[in-house]
Amino acid sequence: DLSFTKAGTYTLKAQSLELASETSSAFEIGVALPDHLSFVSAPPSEVVAGEIWPALEVQLVDAYENRVPGYFESSVMLLEQTSGSADLEGTLQIVAEAGVSRFGDLVYEKAEDISFDVRCVCTGHEPIEVRALENVRMRVVPNRARHFLITAASTRPVAGEPVDIQVTVLDAYGNTATGYTGLVRFRTTDL
Repeated sequence: DLSFTKAGTYTLKAQSLELASETSSAFEIGVALPDHLSFVSAPPSEVVAGEIWPALEVQLVDAYENRVPGYFESSVMLLEQTSGSADLEGTLQIVAEAGVSRFGDLVYEKAEDISFDVRCVCTGHEPIEVRALENVRMRVVPNRARHFLITAASTRPVAGEPVDIQVTVLDAYGNTATGYTGLVRFRTTDL
């Protein structure tokens, strides 16, 4: 028995030392039934807060990683955030075209680790359980430094006594800009 795991067009060649070789006509190996979702290419492990992520492309594949383009009448990929303290923004439901959904406008503004699942809602054919992409992790890092936050330890400092001041460098979304290495100078004004 001969079996193929990669869908595509093939020919077979038979040869022997005693006989002339012979090549078969071309034949097609089709895709198997839909099995699970996979990324077309690996998603980034890190994105920048407040910036649009590189597009995430998710495909419906068989057990051998062959893309399954037309098995269902309708395939909708749903991206569901499972952790994080802010909301993932962008289009979170995409109709698959030829077995692929492209999430191209995702943004997250809080610098922290988040995770999400991608599920497929597939209709129009016999029911098949399509395994989801689960617990996909992404690190969101702070954006560029945008402004300072100055806080004093005491709201009513007394003349002649030291005052503890804390300066935090923030990005435009309120995240601590941990990569900032610039010089900070202080100046006081009398009111």
